[in-house]
Amino acid sequence: MDGGRTISREGGVNAVGFFRAELGHGEAARRVLAGIDRAGIPHATITVKTPHHREKHPFTARGDRPSYSTNIVCLNPEHMLEFAQRGGAELFLGRYTVGVWCWEASRFPDAFRPAFDLVDEIWVASDYVAEIITDSTDKPVHVFPMPVDVVPAPSISRSDVGFPPDRFAFLFAFDFFSTLERKNPFGLIEAFKRAFAPGEGPFLLIKTINGHRQAGELKRLVGVADQHPDIRVVDEYVSGEQMRALVANCDAFVSLHRSEGFGFSLAEAMVYEKPVIATGYSGNLMFMDEADSYLVGFGLTPIPPGSANYPAGALWADPDLDDAAATMRHVVEHPDEAAERARRGREAILRDHSLERLAEFVSDRVVAIERMPRRELKRELPVERAARFLAVGPSLSWTAPSGRFGRLGVLARRALLRLLRPYLVRQREWESLVVEQLRENAKTISELSERVEDLERGEPLDVDETYLAGS
Repeated sequence: MDGGRTISREGGVNAVGFFRAELGHGEAARRVLAGIDRAGIPHATITVKTPHHREKHPFTARGDRPSYSTNIVCLNPEHMLEFAQRGGAELFLGRYTVGVWCWEASRFPDAFRPAFDLVDEIWVASDYVAEIITDSTDKPVHVFPMPVDVVPAPSISRSDVGFPPDRFAFLFAFDFFSTLERKNPFGLIEAFKRAFAPGEGPFLLIKTINGHRQAGELKRLVGVADQHPDIRVVDEYVSGEQMRALVANCDAFVSLHRSEGFGFSLAEAMVYEKPVIATGYSGNLMFMDEADSYLVGFGLTPIPPGSANYPAGALWADPDLDDAAATMRHVVEHPDEAAERARRGREAILRDHSLERLAEFVSDRVVAIERMPRRELKRELPVERAARFLAVGPSLSWTAPSGRFGRLGVLARRALLRLLRPYLVRQREWESLVVEQLRENAKTISELSERVEDLERGEPLDVDETYLAGS
């Protein structure tokens, strides 16, 4: 690194994430790690396992123990809390911790607030997420340039990936664990039906994973898709090369999502110079605009009760399906215009979301963290002890060895945790609200104490003039 951003010989980071998991958070963690590596920052890696996703992504670990005084933890708030409460709490003690977070609804859940006590600053990949998190904390929030992989298109034909060779092919891809309602494939199917009559020509492939883990929802999706003969749903894991071949061989990528923290699949389609149609809302606006893609109009709608992972009443987008249908037809009927927008989209991604841009950001932040003065040890107030307990849990974690029952006891405890999780989340939400109120009370008491001390010293009070005017 240059002289202004030199990292000390002892400097480095402990990188934590789902490095082997095949899901969006795992991909984000691997890309952040690639930026750390490109910046030349020494690092150790700690790989966290996921309870649901396949973990077959190639990954070479750099040790398995924390070696440095700075953590970069690529786990969302709920996963960070689980990691701390399942035996990872020691990682956060005495270290400066960066949380790399993503969120896709207008309100940050109360149940996640204890995670703020585990981090010193937060990195996010879009202005959309930054605004949501900034509204909920006074911790520093930094937007970083998420890099997009630039890999040559595989030598795999359209027919080999399931596209008709002589028809315009739309593609959408999503993970059932990323919440069906948020990804909104039913809205896409309806828009396609409005745009194209059966047998008119265009074809829509909806590529999914983990539908077999939500069999009822997959059956419902396939049933709706089967109402149009030119729509096909394929639920299966494929290799990275096969997935890239799908994107490289489609004619346009379309997503009528309700919200995205960033939108990896959209950005990757743009790298392959594909016209991209997407809801004009949320994290994808970090790299999409009317000059390089097609943005669909929308209104805002409250999240209904019972939606997995997201708080009822928070807002996300309701894309205009008529506008989406008209846009899909327009892309088919104006191929030259679509190709030009796609070309500009690729240029924008290569310019703004390169690995070098991320490496520069990471280097700057790690150097800035190293230069921060050491934090003074302060007496921990009762409310801070309560907050720490909420964040890291009791001293005996759910995965601690069972002295009486051995491995069987640990497995039984994990099964119990899985059954109790919905109730524990509600309990944590209530407890976090109590702790936040205690903090507000402690702050008020401190301010009142300072005023009393000022009066005892004979110093005049700084009285709000608007208060005097109204009295």
